[in-house]
Amino acid sequence: NYASGSTWGFYNAAATSSVFISGLIAGNWAFLNAGGVRNSGTFTQTGGCVSFNSSYFEAGGVYNHGFYTLMNGEISYNQCTYSTGKGGGVYQFGNKFEFHGGSINNNSATEGGGIYIEKNAGRLLFYKGTINSNEASNGAAVYFSGGGNFISDGAEEKIIKDNIADLNGGAFYLNIETVTVNNNNFLLKNIIFQNNRTNMDDTEEKGGAIYKQGEGILKVSGNCNFINNKSIFGGAVYQ
Repeated sequence: NYASGSTWGFYNAAATSSVFISGLIAGNWAFLNAGGVRNSGTFTQTGGCVSFNSSYFEAGGVYNHGFYTLMNGEISYNQCTYSTGKGGGVYQFGNKFEFHGGSINNNSATEGGGIYIEKNAGRLLFYKGTINSNEASNGAAVYFSGGGNFISDGAEEKIIKDNIADLNGGAFYLNIETVTVNNNNFLLKNIIFQNNRTNMDDTEEKGGAIYKQGEGILKVSGNCNFINNKSIFGGAVYQ
Protein backbone atom coordinates (compact mmCIF):
# COMPACT_ATOMS: atom_id res chain seq x y z
CA ASN A 1 0.00 0.00 0.00
CA TYR A 2 1.07 3.59 -0.67
CA ALA A 3 0.19 7.03 0.70
CA SER A 4 1.49 10.29 -0.74
CA GLY A 5 0.87 12.07 2.58
CA SER A 6 0.86 10.70 6.15
CA THR A 7 0.10 7.14 7.19
CA TRP A 8 -1.09 4.29 5.14
CA GLY A 9 -0.80 1.00 6.99
CA PHE A 10 -3.00 1.60 10.09
CA TYR A 11 -4.32 4.87 11.47
CA ASN A 12 -5.62 4.82 15.03
CA ALA A 13 -7.36 8.14 15.59
CA ALA A 14 -7.65 10.16 18.80
CA ALA A 15 -10.14 8.76 21.36
CA THR A 16 -9.91 5.36 19.64
CA SER A 17 -8.67 2.15 21.28
CA SER A 18 -7.20 -0.74 19.27
CA VAL A 19 -5.53 -4.04 20.17
CA PHE A 20 -3.19 -5.77 17.71
CA ILE A 21 -2.91 -9.44 18.72
CA SER A 22 -1.33 -11.24 15.77
CA GLY A 23 -0.67 -11.00 12.07
CA LEU A 24 1.21 -8.43 10.03
CA ILE A 25 1.10 -4.75 9.30
CA ALA A 26 3.66 -4.92 6.54
CA GLY A 27 4.82 -3.64 3.19
CA ASN A 28 3.33 -0.14 3.47
CA TRP A 29 4.88 3.17 2.42
CA ALA A 30 4.15 6.81 3.34
CA PHE A 31 5.79 9.99 2.15
CA LEU A 32 5.70 11.92 5.43
CA ASN A 33 5.28 9.65 8.43
CA ALA A 34 4.01 6.30 9.66
CA GLY A 35 4.48 3.75 6.96
CA GLY A 36 3.09 1.14 9.35
CA VAL A 37 1.03 2.57 12.26
CA ARG A 38 0.09 6.12 13.18
CA ASN A 39 -1.38 6.27 16.66
CA SER A 40 -3.12 9.26 18.16
CA GLY A 41 -5.37 7.23 20.48
CA THR A 42 -4.64 4.10 22.53
CA PHE A 43 -2.92 1.22 20.74
CA THR A 44 -1.82 -2.03 22.43
CA GLN A 45 0.36 -4.53 20.57
CA THR A 46 0.29 -7.95 22.25
CA GLY A 47 1.77 -9.87 19.32
CA GLY A 48 2.22 -9.77 15.59
CA CYS A 49 4.67 -7.72 13.59
CA VAL A 50 4.82 -4.17 12.32
CA SER A 51 7.43 -4.96 9.70
CA PHE A 52 8.88 -4.05 6.31
CA ASN A 53 7.21 -0.65 6.19
CA SER A 54 8.90 2.56 5.09
CA SER A 55 8.53 6.31 5.15
CA TYR A 56 10.50 8.97 3.36
CA PHE A 57 10.99 11.38 6.28
CA GLU A 58 10.05 9.84 9.65
CA ALA A 59 8.44 6.84 11.35
CA GLY A 60 9.06 3.96 9.01
CA GLY A 61 7.21 1.65 11.40
CA VAL A 62 5.26 3.53 14.12
CA TYR A 63 4.44 7.21 14.62
CA ASN A 64 3.14 7.65 18.15
CA HIS A 65 1.31 10.76 19.27
CA GLY A 66 -0.98 8.91 21.70
CA PHE A 67 -0.57 5.97 24.08
CA TYR A 68 1.19 2.98 22.51
CA THR A 69 2.00 -0.14 24.54
CA LEU A 70 4.24 -2.88 23.16
CA MET A 71 3.62 -6.03 25.23
CA ASN A 72 4.94 -8.61 22.77
CA GLY A 73 5.57 -9.03 19.07
CA GLU A 74 7.95 -7.03 16.91
CA ILE A 75 8.53 -3.68 15.31
CA SER A 76 11.10 -4.77 12.76
CA TYR A 77 12.70 -4.23 9.35
CA ASN A 78 11.19 -0.77 8.89
CA GLN A 79 13.10 2.15 7.42
CA CYS A 80 13.18 5.86 6.71
CA THR A 81 14.79 6.41 3.35
CA TYR A 82 15.59 10.14 3.19
CA SER A 83 19.03 11.47 4.18
CA THR A 84 17.56 13.14 7.28
CA GLY A 85 15.10 10.35 8.11
CA LYS A 86 14.20 9.88 11.78
CA GLY A 87 12.84 6.87 13.65
CA GLY A 88 13.11 3.81 11.45
CA GLY A 89 11.17 1.69 13.94
CA VAL A 90 9.39 4.21 16.18
CA TYR A 91 9.03 7.99 16.04
CA GLN A 92 7.86 9.18 19.46
CA PHE A 93 6.14 12.55 19.17
CA GLY A 94 3.85 12.89 22.17
CA ASN A 95 2.13 11.37 25.19
CA LYS A 96 3.59 7.94 25.99
CA PHE A 97 5.17 4.81 24.50
CA GLU A 98 5.49 1.89 26.95
CA PHE A 99 7.74 -1.07 26.19
CA HIS A 100 6.84 -4.16 28.26
CA GLY A 101 8.12 -6.96 26.03
CA GLY A 102 8.87 -8.07 22.50
CA SER A 103 11.52 -6.46 20.35
CA ILE A 104 12.39 -3.50 18.18
CA ASN A 105 14.90 -4.86 15.69
CA ASN A 106 16.52 -4.46 12.28
CA ASN A 107 15.16 -0.98 11.60
CA SER A 108 17.12 1.83 9.96
CA ALA A 109 17.16 5.62 9.62
CA THR A 110 19.71 8.42 9.60
CA GLU A 111 18.85 9.33 13.20
CA GLY A 112 17.34 6.77 15.57
CA GLY A 113 17.35 3.51 13.68
CA GLY A 114 15.20 1.83 16.34
CA ILE A 115 13.56 4.78 18.14
CA TYR A 116 13.65 8.56 17.70
CA ILE A 117 12.31 10.64 20.60
CA GLU A 118 11.42 14.13 19.38
CA LYS A 119 12.37 17.12 21.51
CA ASN A 120 9.92 17.81 24.36
CA ALA A 121 7.61 15.13 22.97
CA GLY A 122 6.30 12.93 25.75
CA ARG A 123 7.64 9.83 27.46
CA LEU A 124 9.14 6.50 26.51
CA LEU A 125 9.09 3.97 29.36
CA PHE A 126 11.21 0.84 28.94
CA TYR A 127 10.38 -1.98 31.38
CA LYS A 128 11.27 -5.16 29.48
CA GLY A 129 12.29 -6.26 26.00
CA THR A 130 15.05 -6.12 23.43
CA ILE A 131 16.26 -3.38 21.07
CA ASN A 132 18.67 -5.04 18.68
CA SER A 133 20.31 -5.00 15.25
CA ASN A 134 19.18 -1.51 14.25
CA GLU A 135 21.29 0.83 12.12
CA ALA A 136 21.65 4.62 11.85
CA SER A 137 24.23 7.32 11.31
CA ASN A 138 23.62 8.52 14.87
CA GLY A 139 21.84 6.62 17.64
CA ALA A 140 21.31 3.21 16.09
CA ALA A 141 19.01 1.99 18.88
CA VAL A 142 17.68 5.27 20.33
CA TYR A 143 18.13 8.94 19.41
CA PHE A 144 17.00 11.27 22.20
CA SER A 145 16.78 14.84 20.95
CA GLY A 146 16.24 16.57 24.30
CA GLY A 147 13.36 17.28 26.64
CA GLY A 148 10.71 14.65 27.21
CA ASN A 149 11.58 11.51 29.13
CA PHE A 150 13.27 8.17 28.58
CA ILE A 151 12.90 6.07 31.70
CA SER A 152 14.24 2.52 31.93
CA ASP A 153 12.93 1.11 35.16
CA GLY A 154 11.91 -2.09 36.92
CA ALA A 155 13.83 -5.22 37.88
CA GLU A 156 13.28 -7.18 34.68
CA GLU A 157 16.08 -7.52 32.18
CA LYS A 158 16.30 -5.17 29.24
CA ILE A 159 18.74 -5.89 26.43
CA ILE A 160 20.18 -3.47 23.88
CA LYS A 161 22.57 -5.30 21.59
CA ASP A 162 24.11 -5.58 18.13
CA ASN A 163 23.19 -2.06 17.01
CA ILE A 164 25.52 -0.23 14.61
CA ALA A 165 25.96 3.52 14.05
CA ASP A 166 27.99 5.02 11.22
CA LEU A 167 29.10 7.96 13.36
CA ASN A 168 28.07 8.35 17.02
CA GLY A 169 26.13 6.28 19.51
CA GLY A 170 26.11 2.60 18.61
CA ALA A 171 23.14 2.22 20.95
CA PHE A 172 22.14 5.70 22.27
CA TYR A 173 22.68 9.23 21.02
CA LEU A 174 21.69 11.61 23.82
CA ASN A 175 21.16 15.34 23.68
CA ILE A 176 20.40 16.13 27.30
CA GLU A 177 21.44 19.75 27.66
CA THR A 178 18.47 20.68 29.85
CA VAL A 179 18.12 17.62 32.07
CA THR A 180 17.96 18.13 35.83
CA VAL A 181 18.70 15.52 38.47
CA ASN A 182 15.32 15.56 40.15
CA ASN A 183 13.25 15.29 36.98
CA ASN A 184 14.78 11.95 35.95
CA ASN A 185 14.47 12.89 32.27
CA PHE A 186 16.88 10.16 31.24
CA LEU A 187 17.30 7.21 33.59
CA LEU A 188 18.99 3.89 32.75
CA LYS A 189 18.38 0.94 35.07
CA ASN A 190 18.98 -2.81 34.69
CA ILE A 191 20.03 -2.75 31.04
CA ILE A 192 22.55 -4.95 29.28
CA PHE A 193 24.40 -3.05 26.53
CA GLN A 194 26.18 -5.69 24.46
CA ASN A 195 28.00 -5.73 21.11
CA ASN A 196 26.90 -2.25 20.08
CA ARG A 197 29.39 -0.32 18.00
CA THR A 198 30.18 2.40 15.56
CA ASN A 199 31.48 1.45 12.13
CA MET A 200 35.14 1.82 13.18
CA ASP A 201 36.06 3.39 9.83
CA ASP A 202 36.16 7.10 10.78
CA THR A 203 38.61 8.65 13.22
CA GLU A 204 35.86 10.86 14.72
CA GLU A 205 33.42 8.12 15.76
CA LYS A 206 32.31 8.25 19.40
CA GLY A 207 30.34 6.14 21.87
CA GLY A 208 30.16 2.42 21.18
CA ALA A 209 27.14 2.12 23.47
CA ILE A 210 26.29 5.72 24.46
CA TYR A 211 27.15 9.11 23.00
CA LYS A 212 26.09 12.03 25.20
CA GLN A 213 26.24 15.72 24.42
CA GLY A 214 25.15 18.63 26.58
CA GLU A 215 25.50 19.54 30.23
CA GLY A 216 22.55 17.50 31.49
CA ILE A 217 23.00 14.54 33.80
CA LEU A 218 22.75 10.95 32.61
CA LYS A 219 21.58 8.80 35.53
CA VAL A 220 22.62 5.14 35.61
CA SER A 221 21.45 2.91 38.45
CA GLY A 222 20.75 -0.69 39.29
CA ASN A 223 22.51 -3.40 37.34
CA CYS A 224 23.60 -1.85 34.04
CA ASN A 225 26.23 -3.88 32.22
CA PHE A 226 28.36 -2.73 29.27
CA ILE A 227 29.81 -5.71 27.40
CA ASN A 228 31.97 -5.68 24.27
CA ASN A 229 30.83 -2.33 22.87
CA LYS A 230 33.27 -0.62 20.47
CA SER A 231 34.12 2.79 19.03
CA ILE A 232 37.16 4.91 18.20
CA PHE A 233 36.50 7.12 21.25
CA GLY A 234 34.54 5.82 24.22
CA GLY A 235 34.04 2.12 23.70
CA ALA A 236 31.18 2.09 26.20
CA VAL A 237 30.31 5.76 26.87
CA TYR A 238 31.48 9.05 25.40
CA GLN A 239 30.43 12.29 27.11
